[in-house]
Amino acid sequence: MELPANVEQQYEAHQAYSVARFKGEVTLWQAVELVESAMTRAMGENTARLLVSAAELTGFPSPNVADRYFIARRWAQHAKGRLKLALVIRYHMIDPERFGVVVARNEGLLAEVSDREDEALAWLLEGS
Repeated sequence: MELPANVEQQYEAHQAYSVARFKGEVTLWQAVELVESAMTRAMGENTARLLVSAAELTGFPSPNVADRYFIARRWAQHAKGRLKLALVIRYHMIDPERFGVVVARNEGLLAEVSDREDEALAWLLEGS
């Protein structure tokens, strides 16, 4: 995916994990594709753990239940069981029931969501 002109991306590869951070104004589906592009890069580098910080992406409302379902399934299918994904988003975007996380895990993607990068990283590195 080509990065939208108004989006900044930072990518860091560490020994045990990678981090992708995005900042800018996008649509929900552009945000989905940005996360997917980070997943593609991590898998291409044989990285099994990925933290994506999308907390500074704006321009779209909190996803509804149907959006969460399709996004989680899409990412799970893309990851093909090859990634552990920690997603950092703004607090008000997190579903209290973690519906998307449940769907992702049911589809084979070990995922978690948080509004704090330190929390997300701690979860990501559990068991390493």
